[in-house]
Amino acid sequence: MAGTAAPAPAGQPGRWARAEPAWRFWLRPAILALLVAVLLVLTWWDQQRVPSRPAAPVVLVATPGAGSAAPAQDAALMDTLARLRVALERRDARAFASLADPEGVIVAAYSGALPDDGYRVGNVLQFAQQAMSGGRLRALNWRSDGRGRVIALTDGWLQRPLHLSPNSTLEMTPFAGIGLAPRAGVWYVRWVLPDPAGVLAQQASTLPWQPWPS
Repeated sequence: MAGTAAPAPAGQPGRWARAEPAWRFWLRPAILALLVAVLLVLTWWDQQRVPSRPAAPVVLVATPGAGSAAPAQDAALMDTLARLRVALERRDARAFASLADPEGVIVAAYSGALPDDGYRVGNVLQFAQQAMSGGRLRALNWRSDGRGRVIALTDGWLQRPLHLSPNSTLEMTPFAGIGLAPRAGVWYVRWVLPDPAGVLAQQASTLPWQPWPS
């Protein structure tokens, strides 16, 4: 019929057909690239948010021989050590504070032995909340100091300044010692000992230590 346009040949666009915009071709790859970038940023942020666990020092472990005395055979000590382990692994500041000596806990940099003096913390719960926050704590081994007291090896503390008082600050280290002493037949936590000079880490590999009770 006159006035009717002839159909376009097969495989060719009609007269009024429009070419696909170039931006549509790149839209999907751009969206996928954006999603990948967002996931990478979120992964990086999560890794930065969670502190990496410090490598535990090499510890020289010695099993006590037959007839060896002392703390290894002390049921009260074994009970306190087991409770301390649970408190550390759970970052339970209240449970840790319940194990503290009634007179408070001495906080001092370790210099080779359990100190006779240092900053004495009276509010152990508040101190434990500050020191344990953000860490991934683990009990390692322990040994007698030869004076009827015990020092335990721990790691996984978050390195941070401990504000002991308005005028006293001590840097907490990932590897630290916890000292215990008996009072009227009950063993208490009496010392928390950061290791800024690495003395305790050196002793860990040169002195024999006992395995932690399970």
